[in-house]
Amino acid sequence: IIFLSSLSAMVLAGETFHKVRKLYMVKATPRTPIANVKEGFTEITGKIVAALPTRTSPLSHKETVFCHIVIEGWRDEGLHERWTVLHEALLGGRFLVDDGTGVAEVDITKAERDFQVDNHRSCSFYKNAEPDFEEMLNYFGMPAKGLTGQDYKDYRCTETALEEGDTFCLLGEAQMSEARPLFNGDDGRMFYVSDKDEKGLINKLFKESIIRGGATLLLTAIAAVFHFYLR
Repeated sequence: IIFLSSLSAMVLAGETFHKVRKLYMVKATPRTPIANVKEGFTEITGKIVAALPTRTSPLSHKETVFCHIVIEGWRDEGLHERWTVLHEALLGGRFLVDDGTGVAEVDITKAERDFQVDNHRSCSFYKNAEPDFEEMLNYFGMPAKGLTGQDYKDYRCTETALEEGDTFCLLGEAQMSEARPLFNGDDGRMFYVSDKDEKGLINKLFKESIIRGGATLLLTAIAAVFHFYLR
């Protein structure tokens, strides 16, 4: 118990540090109007505009500039039950961001993406796949018939999508061209994107930091108590 509590506390401490670092970067980096963006690390917020033909989401059938699909199976291996990623697909990801002062080009393929999941679907031995889930499985060459075999008891799918007009916020390194600034993460520095505005992003990161920090302290206290009584 002491080992597991300590290990969990260390993992949560790492996650908390990562959240706090992002929170600091968002608060410390002033939002720059796109018209004033220069080369270097900056933050921009605006509305999404399609730069390429939109892609139809295979689950919700929305016209999107970006769509992330993840299909997972619940695998029972005795003491090691876990969700395993069976299929992952990224559609699109290159678009424009307009804040009213100018337009920037964005490619989020290499970004750390912090988006709200838009749709969930699931099926199991006791629950058939919904028609749209079954259609999507067929789209990716994974027929729903016989899907719940011996290896996996349950299946689930999540879809994250960005559409024209959605709010978009990013922190990253701008590369300047004659046409407009470009953000693509090729420099290897922090490239963080979200579907919330700056205020919403700060609130989200603050809450997540508090929750993970509290859990870290709790697990540390549990490990200390067991160590005290069992030494």
